[in-house]
Amino acid sequence: RSIFKPGKRIGIVVPELEKYISLLKRELSAELVPNSIFKPDEQVFNISLALPLSQEPMIKVAIDLLNIKSATITINKFLSFIQSPFLGFAYPPSQEISDLERKLRKRRILSISLDQFESTYGNIPQIKRLVEVLRSWVSHKDLFTLSPYENNLLPSEWTEKISAVLKAFNWPGYSKDSTSHQFVLSKRHQSFETWKNCLNQLSSLNQILGPINREKALEYFTNIVQNTPFQIKTPEHSIQVVGLLESSGMQFDHLWIMGCHSEALPAHPEPNPFIPYEIRNKFSIPRSNSQRELEFAEQSLKRLIVASPDVHCSFPLHEGDMDLEISPLIKSFPNIDKTNYLSKRIKDHILTLTDLEELTEPEFLPATDTEKRLYSTEGISSGYALLKDQVECPFRAFARYRLNSERHQIPEVDYDNLDRGNVIHKALELFWFDTVDSDTLLELSKDSLEKQLKRYVREALKICSIRTTNQTQFNNLEIERNIRVIHDWLLAIELKRPSFRIHKLEKSISINLAGIKLLLRIDRIDEIPGKGLLLIDYKAGRDAKPTEWFAEKIRSPQLPLYSMDEPPAGLAYGHLVIGKPEFKGTTIPDFPLGQFKNHDFKKITGCSSWEELLKHWKTRLNRVADEFLRGKHTVAPINKGEPCRYCEFDSLCRVQETLETWESD
Repeated sequence: RSIFKPGKRIGIVVPELEKYISLLKRELSAELVPNSIFKPDEQVFNISLALPLSQEPMIKVAIDLLNIKSATITINKFLSFIQSPFLGFAYPPSQEISDLERKLRKRRILSISLDQFESTYGNIPQIKRLVEVLRSWVSHKDLFTLSPYENNLLPSEWTEKISAVLKAFNWPGYSKDSTSHQFVLSKRHQSFETWKNCLNQLSSLNQILGPINREKALEYFTNIVQNTPFQIKTPEHSIQVVGLLESSGMQFDHLWIMGCHSEALPAHPEPNPFIPYEIRNKFSIPRSNSQRELEFAEQSLKRLIVASPDVHCSFPLHEGDMDLEISPLIKSFPNIDKTNYLSKRIKDHILTLTDLEELTEPEFLPATDTEKRLYSTEGISSGYALLKDQVECPFRAFARYRLNSERHQIPEVDYDNLDRGNVIHKALELFWFDTVDSDTLLELSKDSLEKQLKRYVREALKICSIRTTNQTQFNNLEIERNIRVIHDWLLAIELKRPSFRIHKLEKSISINLAGIKLLLRIDRIDEIPGKGLLLIDYKAGRDAKPTEWFAEKIRSPQLPLYSMDEPPAGLAYGHLVIGKPEFKGTTIPDFPLGQFKNHDFKKITGCSSWEELLKHWKTRLNRVADEFLRGKHTVAPINKGEPCRYCEFDSLCRVQETLETWESD
């Protein structure tokens, strides 16, 4: 930028251009054309390397559509279709599309059935058309007559089918009548023209291939697209970014040779193992040996030095964790003093402004009347999570429940820890629904117990993990594992408990705190004869800590919240892990529970009675709910940012700068 003048040619030579092309494009755009963050097509430089046509987003969408082979489609791919402007969908997505995406994510499914889509997920006209075309394509039916077409067709006939189905998909998402100069130069138009050339190549294979099936036609066509380079045609720019080989014969007014480190200049040889050693050396095949690469690097440098009156070389000091050194070929070049140029990035300019506006953010943004009415009537599902978020970081509760910005992550695998926990919960529910009390448990023989557990776990797996229905071998392994987990728990804990009977299983309740209706579900309530009720919450994952009930801020409000529905005589975590099940919590004095680790609430909290402890919890939890309604939303994670480790709102609250300060302290 400092040396640029109209009519002057500036060259940037990069020895490993294919490796750094994305990085170069981003950094050069940010520095030379800061406005490109708003107008991506606005550039002042050319990059000579042409990437495969298949890497263009518009083309990738088309290839993905054509290669769908069944009526079951992965959820990630489906979402990419209904949010793609290349298929005529609006960006940002419409409210209907956003609601559908949220619904699909909440269901935690990996794939959807096109045949059942309309009955399951509603009728959005634009998506209905997409699904109809997809169904006809995967079933090998004509789009208009719906009659099956022949399995084997000539490549030219397949090009017609491909074009017809993409047109029905509204691809590539723009009007073909546009003839403006700007449109003709656009990247989308040029991609489409190159795509049509690829179709022509497929058609030209009629005499060679003859009639072929659709899978073969798509295989050949995909291969053509992947091997077709695409370089967008742009007006001639003064700044040219080229590779070491492409720079041959070019002349510049100013030249910058970057990446001149010892690992790239000369390059390491990569001989082809399928070419005999003698032939590689005799014909000096590129990348065949070190001597050849050294000679090529020396010749290239000599050529570049005379290609411009003003040549600058540079090299990086580090790449990842590896320290780099200057190439021995340029060590003799004179060094120049480093000059720090002001950044032209938009974000850097904002940071350097001296007249920044000073903004004092209010600590509280009270809930509106509409929000209060919603919270008090419809309520909040799994309401304990709201209180937990408000305690751990007020901004997290604000973002999730006031801004509705919760991210529902699509499972990466078809069976994860959440599924595993749900299966254990459901299996225990089914077991205790039939077993009823400790006497019935004691009457079960070892064989009978194992048979029952196998039946309940198998049933629970069917209910809680539909995604693994057809994975027989995996399901058998998971059934065996869960049987062992529950069996260990029953032997180590339940069979050693004094008499009890099941009072309630999976009881749904609602608690009103400060005008907020919290919807909750208690895993299990036991009745201890002559003593009272025991609330039990199963934990199959991380270690649960009853001490968090007694802290100044209650980080685990679940069981204390449950105690407000029907006053119990004790609260307990049932921690189910292989080899080390635990039963722990807090109770009234002289409450018989067998192998139970009791946390004495009198010593920890100072409360003189159980009733005082329940009242203390109610007061604290009401205070947290009221704090949420009053709109406290400060970014204030407890324990020096511990909740931030797995929080999805870090990019929204930008807490990282604060955490770095804490770590340095």
